[in-house]
Amino acid sequence: MNIIAVKHLSFFLRQAVTNEARVMETIKNNTPVYEQRLLSLPDIKSVRIAKNHAQIMALADALSELLKLHLEQHKAIHTCIQQLAIERQQAIGADHPVVQQFWEIYEYLNNDDKDPVLNHSRNDELIAINLNNFVRVASENK
Repeated sequence: MNIIAVKHLSFFLRQAVTNEARVMETIKNNTPVYEQRLLSLPDIKSVRIAKNHAQIMALADALSELLKLHLEQHKAIHTCIQQLAIERQQAIGADHPVVQQFWEIYEYLNNDDKDPVLNHSRNDELIAINLNNFVRVASENK
């Protein structure tokens, strides 16, 4: 863990506070640009995720100006925030852990070549499961 010296922290705080209007103006102007950029990515569907991460990207712009970060540092920050937005979208798009566990058990119990144990559907494109039967078969197979 990196620890920031007090003299550097106080410099940052003073810069941010004394330039509040400039920081807020940058955030106000840049947020919509980044929001549209994030929404244009095929991996991001949520407007809320795009807006929240766009605000952080705009804040990074403002603070990069104040702290005089190198272009490579600034780009790395934006790349990281964009990746975090994608990961957040994937996280909210995933099934609940209980649902994931259910399907993992289903696949495990139906992994051999014989007739499906749990699927009672006569249609190959549908799955019909009797939950009481599911619990019984899962218990038998531990």
